[in-house]
Amino acid sequence: MNFGRRDMLCFLHGVINLIWPFFAYDLAELASLIIWGYSWTAAVPVTIMLILPIISDAIAIVTAGIAYYRRQSMLSLLSIIFSIAALALYYILRTMMQFSLGWLDPII
Repeated sequence: MNFGRRDMLCFLHGVINLIWPFFAYDLAELASLIIWGYSWTAAVPVTIMLILPIISDAIAIVTAGIAYYRRQSMLSLLSIIFSIAALALYYILRTMMQFSLGWLDPII
């Protein structure tokens, strides 16, 4: 089981894509607050932060698919599965549930 560097990078990209949907909306709000309000200047970073997970998932699926086709590596297959699950998770959390980390109560 000698995993190549590219397979490991595909796997890490898939794991990051699986974690990213929980933070995308909150990072978009943070980007708009840094620009001082919700004016037209805040629309660009907010849009980028909300579209970035979809683009990242698509890139990960394509690159891991190519890596899996060439080497039949289990890490590449896991990256494909994680990225597809992340895309579904992002859709469910953002579109259907309007999820934000601000919903969570502090432990203190």
